[in-house]
Amino acid sequence: MRELSLEELRQRRSIKWQLYGPDVLPLWVAELDVSLADCVTTVLEQAVARADTGYAAPFQLGRAFAGFAKRHWGWDVDPSWCVPVGDVMAGVAEALKVLTDPGDRVVICPPVYHPFFEVPPSIGRPVELVPLVDGALDLPAIDVALGAGARVVLLSSPHNPTGRVWTPEELDQLDLVVRRHDAVVLADEVHAPLTLPGATFTPYAPRRSVVLTSASKAFNLAGLKCALLVAGNEDVLPAVRRIPVEVSYKVGHLGALANEVALTDGDAWLADLVRHLDRMRGLVVDALGDRLTPPQASYLAWLRLDDERPAERLLREQRIALSEGADFGLTHHARLNFGTTTEVLTLALDRLLTTYPAERASPPLG
Repeated sequence: MRELSLEELRQRRSIKWQLYGPDVLPLWVAELDVSLADCVTTVLEQAVARADTGYAAPFQLGRAFAGFAKRHWGWDVDPSWCVPVGDVMAGVAEALKVLTDPGDRVVICPPVYHPFFEVPPSIGRPVELVPLVDGALDLPAIDVALGAGARVVLLSSPHNPTGRVWTPEELDQLDLVVRRHDAVVLADEVHAPLTLPGATFTPYAPRRSVVLTSASKAFNLAGLKCALLVAGNEDVLPAVRRIPVEVSYKVGHLGALANEVALTDGDAWLADLVRHLDRMRGLVVDALGDRLTPPQASYLAWLRLDDERPAERLLREQRIALSEGADFGLTHHARLNFGTTTEVLTLALDRLLTTYPAERASPPLG
């Protein structure tokens, strides 16, 4: 995989590279600093060449994802159980509308992806916080929350921002709790294709769930607006089939084309990307020692730092942009995106270490 130069990256007009000034190294939002897969570039260039930029016809997305899920995880997906949606969090909102009533509570487990705090309340479903304990799900507390009337557990899997890949045993235990209360898991699995060496991803399905997924993170397609909502088992299928067909009209046409070809023809490119991310993970772990637990998936490192708002300090003093831990529900932390080039990451780590030197030797990967 050819690494782009810093000059090339600064020509990008996405929010990652435009929010801050040209002296800032941006390692915040979950966007990759890589070239597109050739198959994606080709399908997009062909669409633009024929002026094919109208509304989406995302009829083959379910079939494309079914093939990908079978090859990578042995998950047999019925394409008719898939609903195209504009993005993962739009899918979460649509799933909540058909699975719950206004006022029903949704369990989330901070620190966690910050839209988890925002999307359920925006449609009248308040969140109930059940924080992780030492990086693990607090199953007794989830049991209490569901017993007191919460109806859904919104699960980040693999977990964002910690990079945890939940084990089959953990998922089975959660499923027992959820079934005991006739509740449902909404599993955001958008980072699953980026599981790194040393870990094995397990889909939440066929446990009682609705799964949200996309090629957006793995293939860097977030701006093209396309994701899938998948019924995890027959228990939730009737509800999923009540989602209005108009929801799928919000999918971007170029996003649908790019997702379909990435899921169908992008395996070799994805394997090369995962090897690159594994190398970048190694640089972070070697540099920062026990300021982090090595992530098992994706390109996000959850750093333990010494200030209440360390990202704010790093931006001010070192001109590197990280995501503030408080936004995920935990102060004295920051999230670093290592899905970049060796040049950018090395520069950023040198700056970070000026303010927060590594404490002790690196923990093992895996």
